[in-house]
Amino acid sequence: MIWLRTGDYMVSKATEMIRGKMRMRRIAQLLLIPVFLFGGSVLADGFQVGAPVKCKWQKVGNYYTGKIARRNGNSVFIQYDDGDTENTEIQYCKLIDPNQTRKKPSPVTESGPGSIKKLEARSTGSDNWQDWSIRLSGGNGRLTANGTGQHMSWDIELPGQDAKVLTCIQGSQWWTKWQYRYGGNQLIAEASSLTEWKIDSTYNRLKVRTRWSGDTDQWIISGKKGEIKVNRNGGSWPSWEIEDNMPGEDFHMKMAAIFAIIVATEMPH
Repeated sequence: MIWLRTGDYMVSKATEMIRGKMRMRRIAQLLLIPVFLFGGSVLADGFQVGAPVKCKWQKVGNYYTGKIARRNGNSVFIQYDDGDTENTEIQYCKLIDPNQTRKKPSPVTESGPGSIKKLEARSTGSDNWQDWSIRLSGGNGRLTANGTGQHMSWDIELPGQDAKVLTCIQGSQWWTKWQYRYGGNQLIAEASSLTEWKIDSTYNRLKVRTRWSGDTDQWIISGKKGEIKVNRNGGSWPSWEIEDNMPGEDFHMKMAAIFAIIVATEMPH
């Protein structure tokens, strides 16, 4: 009887030790999970390298699409679809469903008043930069300036829908940032230099730059849907010829980009 009781005691102790080891092993596994998740290729929050995301540019701007190139904790290095890159944090980013990127795109159609063909000053003289005719594939429009300096605004008359452009900042650099308004929407046209601009909407961006350094008569507008070439014909009656190879892009994004070129080259600063 003593042996049996001793045996029972030994079995009970052995069972308790085994259960204790199993609990300790489970705790160790749980403690290792975060290390594995951050060190491995698959992360619990989904923000792993290669994941498609949309992030707030400079943490305060609009959202733009791109992919995570590197991650260190909550910090990520983003390669945007338009070519820009930046370091940011996952709290400023949103995951994009990868299935959305695999959907068959809708047929491309020209929206708005059509493609922009030409801008031409409506008069000669030192003030000819204030009034322009716009030739469109779907009709004609007009671009006119109102006021001066940091209180200036522009009216854009178009077939079916007009737009208005307002300055955003004051001081000597007032001409470097504009708000383009149309139909309850808005775009931002902003210069990083006289010859480099960005046109921003909520999820899209166009880049505007001179084709050659030191030559402000030839410009390129580029985006995910192609590019537009804009060339100036000089003289007392200036005009701009526009070769639109950006089908399907939002009309007002393109119009805002061409407006930026007029501001950079024709308007006194």
